[in-house]
Amino acid sequence: MVNWIATPLGVVQTFKRDDLSGGFKGMLTGNQADNFLLVVRDDKNVNSVKYLVGKCLLLLENDELAEVFIDSLFLKQFKSSYIKKFATVQNKTQGSRILLDIYFNKADDGMVYRNAYNVMVEINPEIGRTVLVLEKLPTNNKNFSYLVKGYPFAKELSKMAVIAFKHSARAKQILDVFRKPEPKHCSISNSMLNFFA
Repeated sequence: MVNWIATPLGVVQTFKRDDLSGGFKGMLTGNQADNFLLVVRDDKNVNSVKYLVGKCLLLLENDELAEVFIDSLFLKQFKSSYIKKFATVQNKTQGSRILLDIYFNKADDGMVYRNAYNVMVEINPEIGRTVLVLEKLPTNNKNFSYLVKGYPFAKELSKMAVIAFKHSARAKQILDVFRKPEPKHCSISNSMLNFFA
């Protein structure tokens, strides 16, 4: 395997830092990092995690970082896992679906990436007035792409990938869909891997 694309937590769980060399990531406009957001309805009078007990939580399907983040908030507040505190926990495949369910009062709160939140608020500004951010976890990026260390052309491929994305019409379309218009080179030293070394 030469190249691997995954969430930061997925990379950390699968590889040792010494197994990988640089790669690339898609950044938000202005070279901004993303954030994980815990969002709630404004009319529920929720101003801290303690008010979420007994509510319905929506999580992104197969996103372990979302679970780690929400669990850390509940462990800090209650010294208990979030699983024991919510009435129901449902998985959704898209952040937009989570935001719409909260907006239409089908759920009380959920975990989404800032990028998804920004896109939905851009489409419908009323969502930004109804669905508010309660907590946020800065995360460098949702996905990283790394090359296996020792691959003879790892450095060149990483640079070429960034350049190709910048000059390819199809690549720009893909990045626009995901609102990640700026591909950037990333080294192991500036990734989430350092937090788990």
